[in-house]
Amino acid sequence: LPPLAVMMPARFKSTLPPPSSSSASLSSSATPDKSNKKDDGTTAAAPPTLMQRMRAFPQGVKELYRDCMLYRHIQDAADTPINAWTQTGVPRRAFQQQRQLRADVSAMLPLILLYIPPIVGFIPPLLAAFCPRQVLTRHFHNDFEIRAYAEQESRQRMASYEGLAQCIPMSSPHDAVRLYRTVFAASADHDRVRSVQALSRDHLIHLSLSIGIHQHLPHWMSTTLNQSSPSWYLRQHIARVGQMVTQDDAILLQEGYDNLTDIEVMDACLMRGLPIDASMRESLRDHLETIAAVRQEAELDEAFRLFTLHLAPLRAAWQRRTS
Repeated sequence: LPPLAVMMPARFKSTLPPPSSSSASLSSSATPDKSNKKDDGTTAAAPPTLMQRMRAFPQGVKELYRDCMLYRHIQDAADTPINAWTQTGVPRRAFQQQRQLRADVSAMLPLILLYIPPIVGFIPPLLAAFCPRQVLTRHFHNDFEIRAYAEQESRQRMASYEGLAQCIPMSSPHDAVRLYRTVFAASADHDRVRSVQALSRDHLIHLSLSIGIHQHLPHWMSTTLNQSSPSWYLRQHIARVGQMVTQDDAILLQEGYDNLTDIEVMDACLMRGLPIDASMRESLRDHLETIAAVRQEAELDEAFRLFTLHLAPLRAAWQRRTS
């Protein structure tokens, strides 16, 4: 199996340009993806035009197919009885590629199947041109859009942080160990946040908005969908995201996080509800160090997974209150 740095798609290695003048540029020595460049060779500083997006749709389909082939190569290598990952397990970068690809294929498969027939094949490129954030995966976005959409989703999540904080009895979440002991630990005086099943309806809605359920949609639509979704649906997704974030925390604490690329840091911050800004690498480091400190005395159960999902939103809400 070739080295993962060679196998990974270009978007895992590229530098993300800022979508606005207010965003600080991120440092990276990697070469941006050619599909994100203009004719003069410079990195795209704006979304593609309507016609450019429609013409680029087949290229995005090809990139998605290449990712599917990479997924198969990783799976074949991992299934080999003796391989480079036998002792350590599949590296995070390969693991994340597989997890993300499963979600991408589920989202894009109906659109791609609709793209094949000759009569209705114009519909997917048309949808891609008018609703790129809602119907397309990153295979069809340039670097500018990837960063802009991540910032937009982060802002939408932060709008629900204060409502989530009002569901938690706390004084200050900056002492994370004390927060865990008094609210989430088995010795806490109440059990309102020790189980997803015990969360109130309002708590479920605010938490689902904070962790990004339906947040790829416009704010009004995501809020409406979460408010109208049945409680069992929200609980199911909250449990899934909690398991995913807790697992990713453990992998990063084991492998280290200093060598993450800019886009990987951005994705990790978005997954945890951390702000997407120039200091997101430091925010991620501080968050993981806090998680490591709490893990030393926590039972790695459902309550700890809920604590992990609440930590960043509660800190952001408290910081906004005090400022």
